[in-house]
Amino acid sequence: MEIFSWLLIILAIISFYFLFYNKKIVFELDDRYYNQEDLNKAAVEYLKKQGRNCEVINNSTLLIDGQKYFLSQRTICAKVPVQQVVLKKSNKI
Repeated sequence: MEIFSWLLIILAIISFYFLFYNKKIVFELDDRYYNQEDLNKAAVEYLKKQGRNCEVINNSTLLIDGQKYFLSQRTICAKVPVQQVVLKKSNKI
């Protein structure tokens, strides 16, 4: 039982690291977008409401507060499927 507790603690620490230190921004939008251009516009609008300086560079890249982020989306399957926007920080400027 003690080994199981230690494994849970280690798993929690690793999960915390990947959630908060991997240079990603993740959020959910109210509507579902099937077109990449519409998704980009909605993401920019959401981020501007959050007080960030944001603009579209190309179809999959946004410039947020002077940093480049690659935009992707994923669907979380629950009772009602939810579309999440995932912005991963680029190392290149």
